[in-house]
Amino acid sequence: MSCKYKRTITIDVENNENGTYDAYISTGTCSGDQYSKISSDEIGENITDLIECLYEE
Repeated sequence: MSCKYKRTITIDVENNENGTYDAYISTGTCSGDQYSKISSDEIGENITDLIECLYEE
């Protein structure tokens, strides 16, 4: 992989008592999105979507 394709994704996650998460997901190129009361599967789906979007740029 060439360095010109390198991207950074930052994830800040807080565990809720009910087993869900509050997460803030962002990249180095744009502001992020806040997600409340989501599952780990949903976090994974959002990150996958973000990766696909980054490589379409």
